Amino acid sequence: MGKAVFDLCKSGYGVPALAPARSLLECLIDFSYLWLCKEITEHKGLERKAWHDYFYMKKSRVLKHWNEHKKDLEKRQKTLSYDFLELLPLDKYYINADDYKNKYPQFKSEWTIPEHRNLDKRALAVDITGKLEKFQNGEFSLVSEYVIAYKGSSEYVHPSSSSFNSFVRIDEEGQEGIVFGPSKMLTDMAFIMAVNYLLVFLRITNDINHLGYDIDAQLGHTGWKVKNDD
Repeated sequence: MGKAVFDLCKSGYGVPALAPARSLLECLIDFSYLWLCKEITEHKGLERKAWHDYFYMKKSRVLKHWNEHKKDLEKRQKTLSYDFLELLPLDKYYINADDYKNKYPQFKSEWTIPEHRNLDKRALAVDITGKLEKFQNGEFSLVSEYVIAYKGSSEYVHPSSSSFNSFVRIDEEGQEGIVFGPSKMLTDMAFIMAVNYLLVFLRITNDINHLGYDIDAQLGHTGWKVKNDD
């Protein structure tokens, strides 16, 4: 996803680059939450196992929606030219989904406790631990990124009437026009989001695996200026 953001920004497609940049934040929040879940909840890391097994719950819900769609088509006397369910091991998905409910009753068919069901709640739970602050000079906050970057860019990723105005530009002569094709619009935002999130991913991985790399020094060798307290 980081490479996708870079390539899109380099080509002048900042708005499309926001989608993978936002996905990086979603992944970072859940990655951080799973890393620290033993400190965040009382389940001693059970969320990690639940997250792995949750695949079957997700699949079973897709299958349920598809079956509802098929029933609706039948009521309207419509037919399908294909049925992708025929290619899937349905029994395996349904059986494992039922097993999941029995195995993790405290999560109520999700992979987290109800209090952390939403992405912003998981971000807050991680922020409260204070563990991510050390990775970005005490200034990094998942909640801040969620509110400013994630929610702030939502109108460009999802259809919104407010996003239309962002594509209207007024030239030097006062004439309004709509931006089409490559431009610098939001390339800086998408690029900064991706770089920051990938750096935090790197620092967490370095910490988890006790690699001992001096990431700031490595960045310095490439010409990256790292802020410090000196």
